Amino acid sequence: SELEFGHTGIGQEDLEAFAEYLTTPYAENLSRLNLSNNPQVTAALPGLFEAMENGSSESMKTLLMEGVSLARKEIEGLARWLLCEKAAKLRALILRCNLLDEGAFRVLLETMIDARCPRLNALDFSSNLIGSFTEADWLPLLSKDGEEIVFEQVDFSFNPLSDNDMRLLLMFLSRFSHLEKTRRMAFAGNQITAETFNFLFKAIPEAVSSLSFLSIDSCSLQGVGPYFADFLASRAASQLTSLSLRDCGLTKRDVLQILDGLDQGACAMLSTLRLDGNPEIDNQFVQRILQSIGEKQSLPSLTRLEAGYTQINGEGVEMFLKFFKEHATRLQSLDLSSINISSEEKDLYKQQMKEFFSGHCSFYFVFLNTFSRKNE
Repeated sequence: SELEFGHTGIGQEDLEAFAEYLTTPYAENLSRLNLSNNPQVTAALPGLFEAMENGSSESMKTLLMEGVSLARKEIEGLARWLLCEKAAKLRALILRCNLLDEGAFRVLLETMIDARCPRLNALDFSSNLIGSFTEADWLPLLSKDGEEIVFEQVDFSFNPLSDNDMRLLLMFLSRFSHLEKTRRMAFAGNQITAETFNFLFKAIPEAVSSLSFLSIDSCSLQGVGPYFADFLASRAASQLTSLSLRDCGLTKRDVLQILDGLDQGACAMLSTLRLDGNPEIDNQFVQRILQSIGEKQSLPSLTRLEAGYTQINGEGVEMFLKFFKEHATRLQSLDLSSINISSEEKDLYKQQMKEFFSGHCSFYFVFLNTFSRKNE
């Protein structure tokens, strides 16, 4: 059975009453519990976890607690439940927007490598306060014996993680998990630089990995080109179907080096490439990506390309049009939102795209005096 309390406004007394229900036989088949976005329940969480530990429910597979504050006390209660037999079937734990700090996060990781903890497939700890790691605090954790953990999905987004924090976290993941089994990985709004991806790509074994989705948004990654070039040319990237590097401050050299990596042919399964919001992308990128798609055929599966909010201008659009006139393409979606063309040019190119491109081309236009986004 499943219980959905998300966004219901329940409070401490409500959750205390629900905790009593968990001690009855009626809760034994509960497999999914959603307590998300009820900030008033925090004080009752230790009692809830105790009831889950001592109650009748042994079928829980998914626990969602997005938008509920979790300090050290609450995390320690959660940890005790995770280590009891009642949590054995848990596979997904969503801890998003919980004000989770570094200390509480470390307790959670230490719990996960305990043999008694269920093997989780998905861990989402985005939008928390995880950061400012101290090496002296992490070394005892890294020296522990522990069970292997495998996260098919892991989301680092919107935490104040630095390069040093990611170095220590990747040391933990390399020690206790097989990163090549991770399928989806996301970063957004972190305080990381290109150096994090030097650490990350070294941590992923060169053999074929399962990574199919890699998303990095709104991070400052100038100089990341060589790291991505090597990774994208390796077998470790052979399963990649979606790559996003949006609003990352990529230099022109970074972008060309990324294309150099893609041109090695290892990413034959890549279907989505999102590079919008990197202002140094210009017509030279258009020329290179069309060579990759056409002449070099290094991106045979690419169906979606996003390059909006860049310095591509009318000349670049003409390159796309010429290519579509002369070549069959698997490309189905092309996003050129708010590139360097006038409103009048946009209308003209929109009509020409309809004539020569069988897919969908977006020409959203931003009026600079209002900063509003309109679909004209």
